[in-house]
Amino acid sequence: MAPPRTTRIIDPNPLLQELSGKLDDVLTVLAQIAQALANDTTAPQPQWGQALVTTTGSPVIIGSAEVSMATVQALVANAGIVVVGTGSVSQTTGHELQPGQAVSVSVTNLSQLSVNGQAGDGVCWLAA
Repeated sequence: MAPPRTTRIIDPNPLLQELSGKLDDVLTVLAQIAQALANDTTAPQPQWGQALVTTTGSPVIIGSAEVSMATVQALVANAGIVVVGTGSVSQTTGHELQPGQAVSVSVTNLSQLSVNGQAGDGVCWLAA
């Protein structure tokens, strides 16, 4: 004959209280992470603007802001072709844009981009 079985009864309340406390800790940490992400100002914010050529043949820097990508579009009201490029961009070294045409480029700062063309012509840009 087998010996009688003994059943040990465990009070679940202390275990549930311990788990509940740990769950509260996890939820608190998750709430803190969510708040930190909501307040993150390091993510690139959309920016936009325009740059106009003031003197025919003289390049103009289109802006000055830290970004990772910029889209530059020739103004539709331009009288002619504008060119976009870096530094002292000229009609022979830049990327040509007809009125209304656009180009997207990876840059770390808008100050890396210049526009050149006829006085009064220009570009609009959108960056983040």
